[in-house]
Amino acid sequence: MTTTATNQQIPPHEGLPPIGLLAELPTDTLKALSAIGSVNNAPIGKKLATQGVDHEVVSIVLSGRLRVSCHAHGDQLELAILEPGDIVGEMSLLDPKPSSADVEVIHGPARIWSVRNRDLTAFLESDPVRGYAVLKVLAKGLCQRLRASSEHRLRQADLLRSHFLDIDY
Repeated sequence: MTTTATNQQIPPHEGLPPIGLLAELPTDTLKALSAIGSVNNAPIGKKLATQGVDHEVVSIVLSGRLRVSCHAHGDQLELAILEPGDIVGEMSLLDPKPSSADVEVIHGPARIWSVRNRDLTAFLESDPVRGYAVLKVLAKGLCQRLRASSEHRLRQADLLRSHFLDIDY
């Protein structure tokens, strides 16, 4: 299936919408960020990232839903569902390695704001105050994911433990 995406600039007077973690950024920072990236309309089935492939873009979901999944031991595991305000690809900005998961549009068309890592890095370095605020938001998102992953693993451990407690000896 061939998919196309429409590339659009956000009008400078609008800026990025204050959704999700972006709501923590000042309006002027959202406007400045919108100027360095662009909005793409992505149809259902469009992949934003492919596991094992270099990923050099940070994206923010403006509308639609995306599935994050990974392949392990022959199975495809769903890791998360991303909704408006969620961030994709921030790990590649901080730790440039191949993508750890597939990210695919599952409800849309989705509107996705994207910026190349090199352009975002230049933005962060050019204005330390705004740069710190943006990095803090990215770090907060990563912390939320790490906490959710830890809670999930604890629930799995409790479930496994409860099965062993039910064994008759």
